[in-house]
Amino acid sequence: MTTPNSAAVGSAATSAWAWPLNVNRFRRRDRLSGAESDAVQALGFDLLRLDRDRDHPGWQAIRRLTTPLDEALAVLHWHPDTVFQRRFARYATAIVLHRCAEVGQDFWSWQTHEWADLLRPEHLRHHFPGQVGMQARPYLLAHGCLLCGFTAFDMVGPFARCMLAQRVFGADTVDEAVEPVRTMPSRWGYRAPIWNRWSARCCC
Repeated sequence: MTTPNSAAVGSAATSAWAWPLNVNRFRRRDRLSGAESDAVQALGFDLLRLDRDRDHPGWQAIRRLTTPLDEALAVLHWHPDTVFQRRFARYATAIVLHRCAEVGQDFWSWQTHEWADLLRPEHLRHHFPGQVGMQARPYLLAHGCLLCGFTAFDMVGPFARCMLAQRVFGADTVDEAVEPVRTMPSRWGYRAPIWNRWSARCCC
């Protein structure tokens, strides 16, 4: 048995991706308090979606819920970072808060199938029509992944997996991880254009 090169081990440890949020420091209660439930319902979905006047008493009453959602968005790698993407992210926060009030539980307490139900395209199109639900979906996926460890992506239908990975882990980290897979077909004798078309489909 050979001893691993210490420099290589140190390099790997340095480049290892670390979870960007310490979720254990957030307050989780399972059930919403009466004040939280009343505040979400009083604000209503439209005001939650616009996300204005965070000094309003209603917003202050739900800071336990909004703080982790805000921090999850803050650690994302935005590609692209536009006013429209920021708006869609606000839609996602509003949908999560709305759902919390509907079920009377904070999002920490949702079971895997409850997250999956919320993330399915047919649910979002029905309950949040127009651009709202589907444009928010990438950020709902990020919330579920970063805050609650949701990984049952086979239950939610198609989505841009590469884009989610890049937003959560960063494009450089994703590229580094897939490079060995990307280069393997050329070693087997496949031409690059064939591999590029195949890999593009896998990212959808």
